[in-house]
Order: sequence, then structure tokens, then C-alpha cells
Amino acid sequence: NSIRRWLKSNKTSATPYLAAKAKILYVSPDIDMLPFFQWNLKPLPLVKRWFDTVTSSNDELEASIQRRKLSAVYQFVRGLPILIVDDFRRYFADQVQRIRARCQYHYDKISELEEEG
Repeated sequence: NSIRRWLKSNKTSATPYLAAKAKILYVSPDIDMLPFFQWNLKPLPLVKRWFDTVTSSNDELEASIQRRKLSAVYQFVRGLPILIVDDFRRYFADQVQRIRARCQYHYDKISELEEEG
């Protein structure tokens, strides 16, 4: 019975993409945004646009779509400290590496001068 309903939604939806999105929203009440954090905030506009294209004439379903969209955006906002810490950690690691390289350069120069002198 549920398979027939989903097959029927393939035919009645305006596009196959809308049918697929409806199925995703039905199966996944809360879509986890954490996997997208590897690209920092770049996917946020895409996620928002994805939710914007899903609409329904059913008020209850439309409210559910809006709640999920807000939840997705909230996950990005909540994840901002993680993104900032990761960026800072990378920046700090780069700075430490540069300092070590400079120290090694100067150490090598001092060693050369000591060997000459």
C-alpha cells in the first residue's frame, strides 16, 4: 500500500525532483547537517534553496517543511563555533610550522657560521 502511494507520487508530482524531495522529507524528519560542515558554510545557501523548492498546498505539511528548514539553518548556526575552532586550529598549526621553519633556518645558519669560524 505504501509502495503504491510512493509510486503514485512519482506520477502526480510536478517533477521527479519534487517527488524525491517529498520522499526524503517523509523518511528523514530531521536531516543531519553535520556532514556538510567539511565545506564550512558553502552548502548553507544550497540547503536553504533546496528547502525553498519544496512546497505543499497542505498547511500542515508546509509548516513541517518550514520547521525542518529552520532546523537545518539552526544546525549550521549551532555548528559555527566548530567551524571557527577548526579554522583557528588550521591557522595556528600553519603559524607554528612557519615559526619552526624559521627557527630551523636560523639554527642552520648559526651552525654554518660556527663551522666556518
